[in-house]
Amino acid sequence: MRQNRRRVFLIVLACLLACIAVGAVAGWFFFARITLRVATGPMGSDGQKFFAAFVRTVADAHPRVHLKIVPTADREASMKALLAGEADLAVVRSDMLTSSEAQSIAILRRDVVGLVVPPHTPIEKVRDLAGKTLGLVQGPAADERILDQILSYYQIPADKLQRVVLAPNEISQAIRQKRVAAMYALGPAGPGPLADVVNAVAKAGKGTLDIVDIEAADAIAQRFPLLESVDIPAGAFGTTPLRPEDSVSTLSVTLRLVARASMPNYVAGEVARLLFATKAKVAYI
Repeated sequence: MRQNRRRVFLIVLACLLACIAVGAVAGWFFFARITLRVATGPMGSDGQKFFAAFVRTVADAHPRVHLKIVPTADREASMKALLAGEADLAVVRSDMLTSSEAQSIAILRRDVVGLVVPPHTPIEKVRDLAGKTLGLVQGPAADERILDQILSYYQIPADKLQRVVLAPNEISQAIRQKRVAAMYALGPAGPGPLADVVNAVAKAGKGTLDIVDIEAADAIAQRFPLLESVDIPAGAFGTTPLRPEDSVSTLSVTLRLVARASMPNYVAGEVARLLFATKAKVAYI
């Protein structure tokens, strides 16, 4: 009998201690102030502007969660800050996620590759770019890295394609003067940098522009797994006239909020919950 009472006492004690531990964790989670550093890229960038709005919204609705913005030189610098422990969260692109030390919390945006050609051009396929001059909008080095991967798949040597970096207000004139045969840009299949390029090319002349179909998108995505194949739907950049006229096969990357793999699941889950709970109040990038 004495051993039975001792066993019951130990079981009750263990249950009591477990309840206290769970209560302590729950109390910390629900009442403690959580401060997380977010590497967003440079001031004025998409990631920084989005999280500036997100921080304000979270501060108003959830005062126990505090997000501290950590500006960085670019998205690659944000990834380095995350891996170095200088940030708890970072806004990076999926083609930069080469380390198992980072875990994705949310997809913020999908960017697609656009090879935009003006009306009445002989360029119909990617291989037709060989020997031509391609215009690029100034952007992260990773944008050109994706272009290099596409060209390498189609076996177009680097010296067979001239590249010219253009400011947004230079695109229309460069197309009219035939200084570039096409434009390369990366952005959402909707309002954003790619749409701006489409509009600039459209202003350069009469007729219907086109977006080159990357017919080998699936195969390229298999060779370079950090890229994904996707279709740009007809009319994604305008309906009068349709831009593009038909759906276009291309490649894409996603802009993501990532955390260090060591971040506790309940903290990562709380950040994801806050992000989706407040998305209606935040202008998406």
